[in-house]
Amino acid sequence: MRYDEIEAMNWSSLKLMDTSPLMYHWRQTHPRPDTPSFLLGRAIHCAILEPDQFDSRYIIRPEKLDGRTKAGKAWLADVPKDVETLPAAKGEVIKECTASVLRHPDFDILECTRREVTATWTDRSGVKCKGRLDAVGPRHFVDLKSCDDLGRFERDAAKFLYHGQLAWYLDGAIQSGLMTQESDEPPDELDEDERFTPMSQAYIVAVETSEPYDCGFFRVPEYAIECGRELYRRLLDLWISCRDADVWPGRFQVLTDLELPISSRDAEGDVW
Repeated sequence: MRYDEIEAMNWSSLKLMDTSPLMYHWRQTHPRPDTPSFLLGRAIHCAILEPDQFDSRYIIRPEKLDGRTKAGKAWLADVPKDVETLPAAKGEVIKECTASVLRHPDFDILECTRREVTATWTDRSGVKCKGRLDAVGPRHFVDLKSCDDLGRFERDAAKFLYHGQLAWYLDGAIQSGLMTQESDEPPDELDEDERFTPMSQAYIVAVETSEPYDCGFFRVPEYAIECGRELYRRLLDLWISCRDADVWPGRFQVLTDLELPISSRDAEGDVW
């Protein structure tokens, strides 16, 4: 069964509840359209995580191919329907991103992992859940992200709720048996500190899609996982209450005072 055919809550849908229940409900019948940036992200994932699958899923268009010409139309007609095409410039981006990740000194974090693995589990609330892990081993998993600017990545990680996603994946991987928090060593043979150290760990690999194609490997600390866990539990509880009542409110359900940003005020607090 394909991942999108599994009837279960996933993080991409659940995080919409943070915008509003209305947004979640809207997207159930109005899926977000595909974009060139989404296509590029998928291709980068494939090139890095499943390089043996790349040529069967993607094809790079010749640099001077014009799809409006007879030759261009003939070339496009020969492309299988299940293969996605990318312009030559994006092919270079994929090549540079892949090389950047492969030469990073911490690349061994990605080695000896299973790639693109589906986790399914039932949350303690009874809700069926699923997640698609980029790379997972017995004690850790890795999520691959492409980004515009690595210098802003940590700020963007908070903005895009990556901590919620990583907590969702971590808990799902453990509950589905893909990962374990237990040590192989008998408790009596562990130091006291080791007995209380989480054995499962989450990492993010972020790579720029523009020059100089910088790459960073980030360990997700326990406090971030806890914050992410609180976030997804709050959103899941909200979703359950909206589902049971079949009420999907927007952001502002009561009369609200308009608050202008600080940058719109002068030193005395007057608006200008």
